[in-house]
Amino acid sequence: MARFAGGLQDELANLHSGASQYLGLVGTLAVASACVFRGGGRGDALRLAIILSVAGAGYIFARPLLAPFFILAVVIAFIAAAARPFSSQQKWLVPIGVLIMLANAIFIRRAAWLDEAVSWHLYHVLVALALAVLAKGMIVTERNMREPFA
Repeated sequence: MARFAGGLQDELANLHSGASQYLGLVGTLAVASACVFRGGGRGDALRLAIILSVAGAGYIFARPLLAPFFILAVVIAFIAAAARPFSSQQKWLVPIGVLIMLANAIFIRRAAWLDEAVSWHLYHVLVALALAVLAKGMIVTERNMREPFA
């Protein structure tokens, strides 16, 4: 917001691009981690530290490989979500959300067949859709409180 409100589009473009790439990889690694490890345990803080470190190292030392890292993380998330579905009512939502992320990254992000502004905005709309689908799919169904405990 400060970038546009302050008229600093050009001055902050590199900072915005770098932060977007780094945090996009962090988020994708977090989704993959949630699909593989299912979280909620004592190792969550350690996994987050590892994710931040791996993404940071990738950003600093292997920036040209960020897109392949992203794709690999999404593929791992899809395989994990399909092999071991979440306990939500709609077990298919997480794999669908991950497929939206994958298709979005491959076909929309820098699509030559779309205008640059259109691909940029469509990409972000699909990111929001994928995150909403993932969030809904990862919500564990609450236990019916009227059922007796076994």
